[in-house]
Amino acid sequence: MKIMLIALPTKNIGNQFPNLGAIAIAQTVRDLGHDVHLIDTVRYNYSKEEIVSEISRIKPDLIGLSGLITSYYYFEPLVAAVKKSFPKIPLIVGGSITSAIDLIEKYTEVDYVVKGEGEDCISELLSRLSSARSLDVSGIPGLFAREEGKFTHPTAEQSYPDLSKIPIPAYDLYDLDYYIDSSTKNVYRSLKIYPEIRKKIGEDVRFFPIVISRGCPFSCLFCYRLIKKHRHPPVDKTIRHLRMIKEELRCSGITLLDELIIVDKKWFIELCDAIARELPGLKIFSGAGRVDLVTPEIISHAKKAGFIRFGCGIESGSQVILNNLNKKTTVQQNLDAIKLIKESGIMATCNLLFGGPGESKESLGETERFIRENLDPRDYAVNFAYAYPGAPLFDYAVDEGILKPGHIHDYVLNANFGDYPLNFSKFNSADKLYKEVGSMQFRLKVHSLWEGREYKSLAAAIARHLVLEVLYLLSKISPRMIGAIRSINDKRRLKMFRAKLDVKK
Repeated sequence: MKIMLIALPTKNIGNQFPNLGAIAIAQTVRDLGHDVHLIDTVRYNYSKEEIVSEISRIKPDLIGLSGLITSYYYFEPLVAAVKKSFPKIPLIVGGSITSAIDLIEKYTEVDYVVKGEGEDCISELLSRLSSARSLDVSGIPGLFAREEGKFTHPTAEQSYPDLSKIPIPAYDLYDLDYYIDSSTKNVYRSLKIYPEIRKKIGEDVRFFPIVISRGCPFSCLFCYRLIKKHRHPPVDKTIRHLRMIKEELRCSGITLLDELIIVDKKWFIELCDAIARELPGLKIFSGAGRVDLVTPEIISHAKKAGFIRFGCGIESGSQVILNNLNKKTTVQQNLDAIKLIKESGIMATCNLLFGGPGESKESLGETERFIRENLDPRDYAVNFAYAYPGAPLFDYAVDEGILKPGHIHDYVLNANFGDYPLNFSKFNSADKLYKEVGSMQFRLKVHSLWEGREYKSLAAAIARHLVLEVLYLLSKISPRMIGAIRSINDKRRLKMFRAKLDVKK
């Protein structure tokens, strides 16, 4: 059979990573003896018409689509165009976009949806499609199949493939130089504010994006990737994978995209020791930490293995907010982990999440004090709580009436979630929340620059803040004016991005 896979884009035109799930499925399908063709809309800005033309040329027997929930804006109209031209070719979709399964059922003509990891599901489905005239999908793990316009639920729960048997992804289907270049630029942008680490690793390390383990056993309120069972491949298989990346692809650095690689402490330490022994000089840029799992032993072995960054989602300096986000961590654990990582000489970039349920002036004040006393500006990144379908926070938004049922389709289809803010906080609007967080950031920056006696930078920061204040006031007087400014800036940024990367229009 001929299988076409379409890797869907997201609205984020910044850091570009390959859809690793799609090429993991691609290699599984190849190993079953099928022909695989991949359309990478992340790398190339394909129009719906161009994809329809490619389908006409390839004439696939099955089309698979894979993407994040933030791919939905592209996914729904693409499915409509494909089904209009090729109504008899079955469509199957997988990835976290399937958290919007109710919308997929109601607003698209997709034939199959895979919930969870897809290797076992697609293998069984292809076997039955190849051999049967009348298709019985019962017993296929995690597969929803459309019957008379509605999806029938799987008779077998989603599977958790044995990662010791999963092949190395079909990297050759992607323009690897593009993704290596994007990943490398992202790392070096981060290292600009860490000159001491940048000096140690040099200027010519190429970083390759990779996922080693799968799953996370925790249930944070804002997370939509809730595959609970954490698994990892054997250490020797991982080393072979990393050696291939280092030797064949000439990448002596990796960007580790795992959700949470340190769940199994024993395995992680064995892996680090094997990397240090067999792949000396490898540099690892990772964000897969969790403060209550970070220990001196973990960090000691990570440093020997070449970790240069160990990011953690500390989320807040307020225990009330941590509890509301179901983090099951404490402010003290946040502090202990940050200190431990920083003292080791590894970057300790912390993600902060503002605007969760219960966020208030008091909780922002607690977080501000935590930052002022324990972090410097390069140690943290600011994010806001968005309700993605599939996350407990999304259900909370609907249950509390923050997101009306009649608005859900528009929210998912048309919104870049940050442009469609939902207010979970105690502030009277999301706009007020953003203003308070911005003011907090300004105060922290002024404090840091003053303490560092960087008076020239301080003057520039104050001037920029005044300009932003004027724009904020103008937005209250004339929202259209600010909308026009944002539109011009977004178009200019997209034009510059496409020109820089020479992507296909």
